[in-house]
Amino acid sequence: ARAGYGEVSGAIELNGAPYVPQSLMPHIGFVPQAYLIHGALTVHENLSFAARLRLEKTVSAKRRTAIIEGTLALLGLTQCRNFVCDHKIGSVRLSGGQLRRVGIGVELVTLPTVLLLDEPTSALDAVNTRLVVAALRALADRGMLLIASLHQPRYSIYQMLDRLLVLRKGAFISGGPRPSALDHPGCL
Repeated sequence: ARAGYGEVSGAIELNGAPYVPQSLMPHIGFVPQAYLIHGALTVHENLSFAARLRLEKTVSAKRRTAIIEGTLALLGLTQCRNFVCDHKIGSVRLSGGQLRRVGIGVELVTLPTVLLLDEPTSALDAVNTRLVVAALRALADRGMLLIASLHQPRYSIYQMLDRLLVLRKGAFISGGPRPSALDHPGCL
C-alpha cells in the first residue's frame, strides 16, 4: 500500500532523458516481502517456470538451464532443488531462509541488472539472515545493483553493505558510503 503522507512531486531522468518505466522493466527485478512462489512446485520448478515465462524467447534451453543451475548454486539451494515449496505437500520442509532465497531466485533467473528487495530478511533468524545477505553480497560483487529496504539490520549485516540511506516516513535523513568501523571505533 502506498503511504498516505507526504507529497509526490518532481521528475525522474535516467542518463539525461525522461524516465520511461516500461523501457526498464526487462532490466529490473523486484522481490516483495511476501513469498511469491508456487507452493505446489519444487524449488527447481519455481525457477524454471520463471525463466521460461520471463526470459527472452531467444535464450536457448541450454542457456536457460545454465542460468537456473547457476542461480541454485549461488543461493545455496542445490541440495533442496527437488523439495516442494509448500510444506503441507512435500515431506521435507524448507526453512524461511530457503523460501526467501527461492523468491530471490525467481527474479534472478530473469537476469535483471538491478534488483529491488523489500525486506529480504524479514522474519528470518540470524543464520538465515546472514545466508540471504551473503547471497546478495555475492550478486553485488558480480556487478548487480541491489537496493533493499532493511529495518534495524544487525551489525554483521550492516558491515556487508556498501552504501546506506536512512529514511523516515519516506524522507531522506542521512546516507552515503557505509562508514568503516575503524573510522568510528565508538560504533563497535
